[in-house]
Amino acid sequence: MLSNGHPPSWALQFFGRLLERDPIWVETMDGAGLLKHVQVCTFEILSQFLEQECYPGHVQWYGDNPHLIMVDGVKTNVMDEMKSLYRWWHTVWQKERPEVDEILWAEVEKHPSTSLFTPIEGTTLSKFDRQFETEGDEAIHHTCMTALNKLDDIMEEALNKRLHRLVNVIPYMWT
Repeated sequence: MLSNGHPPSWALQFFGRLLERDPIWVETMDGAGLLKHVQVCTFEILSQFLEQECYPGHVQWYGDNPHLIMVDGVKTNVMDEMKSLYRWWHTVWQKERPEVDEILWAEVEKHPSTSLFTPIEGTTLSKFDRQFETEGDEAIHHTCMTALNKLDDIMEEALNKRLHRLVNVIPYMWT
């Protein structure tokens, strides 16, 4: 918060961006989808704080009375924790994760499938049937899709863990 009691303008901008992009999209998004964007916003707020608000000398982060919090059972300097979360967000989440996704999706596209919807006899329903040119294409496609799903699970768990850690540093972010 600023001294006038209002959040900085950049914080308002992040939450406003969801509505600016496509208000109908936001209105029709389910709760889980909206919360995913809130998670992203929280890390963007941390980034903005470290890049724009937290300049040397403004707060005595180290020294005789350092700001300490518990992280995984270990006393840690708050600034060190903020920098750790910042580095993870910018290297793993925003750079490395998309690179791995791109590699796996490129491999999936090399082994395409034909999708068919086959009517189920006696009903108005259809069955989804995916067909491949070769068994090798099917195996590689399946392996890549399994890896993508596993990567999503791992990254989701890592994001949630770091979001909990980020919540612990929020009281120290308003200089």
